[in-house]
Amino acid sequence: MEIGARNGGNLIPQVIKYASGVDLVKYTIKAALGEDCSDLSMIEPKGFWSCYMIHSREAGILNNVWIDKEFKKNNLVEFNMQYNIGDKIEAFTGSNGTLGTMII
Repeated sequence: MEIGARNGGNLIPQVIKYASGVDLVKYTIKAALGEDCSDLSMIEPKGFWSCYMIHSREAGILNNVWIDKEFKKNNLVEFNMQYNIGDKIEAFTGSNGTLGTMII
């Protein structure tokens, strides 16, 4: 059995936490345990937030992931790679082929 407070894929709960401060994962766990969640409320988001998934169109060896320096400096909040340079990768056919993730 899988138990996970996913609340949607593509880092949506993390993006919501950055935008509003509301930790949906925490509240999902609390709700599953029957704990009080009455303090949960709608919060107006602050700023503009998004997630970005890194994929490859082709199978091969990962050569590089290039991110513009200004974009990285001004917009990149989180950046995680599941593969390293030199690793064998597959062409993207589904979420299990995601090479990395960003929150911007």
